[in-house]
Parts: sequence; C-alpha cells; structure tokens
Amino acid sequence: MNNFKESVNYINTNYKDIGHTDLLELYGLYKQATEGDNDTECPTFFNMKARKKWEAWDERKGLTKDTAKKWYCSCVNRLRK
Repeated sequence: MNNFKESVNYINTNYKDIGHTDLLELYGLYKQATEGDNDTECPTFFNMKARKKWEAWDERKGLTKDTAKKWYCSCVNRLRK
C-alpha cells in the first residue's frame, strides 16, 4: 500500500491483529503525518497510556509530513506480510 488514506483505513479495520509496539509506532507516524511536530505538554507519569502515545509522536519530531506518510505506509506493508 502506497496510499496513506488506504493504509490508515487498513489499520483502523485490522488494529486488533497488531502488536502494541507496532501500534505505538503507527500512532507516532500518523500524528506526525497529520499534525507535524509535537508541541503539546508531556502527560504525567500517572497517565502512562497517554504518555507512551505522546512519546511515540515526540520521537518523530523533525520528520516532514510527507516522509511520515511514506514511513507509515511502509510500516503497514511490513505488517501485512
């Protein structure tokens, strides 16, 4: 899959078959592709789910939206095999 929207739709319908680590990677790439660099405040240690998602996005800081979309599609293609 090379189309970002198709890749997102695939993940939205098949997320239950994907591991936690891969879902976090996809989340970070998706946020970077759609919103750009993370400039939100880091959630507290007591909200670990939100913090992990924030970290996954923040790790992509500096990546262009187009590159994040390409990486997202590549990740989806890897997971589909």
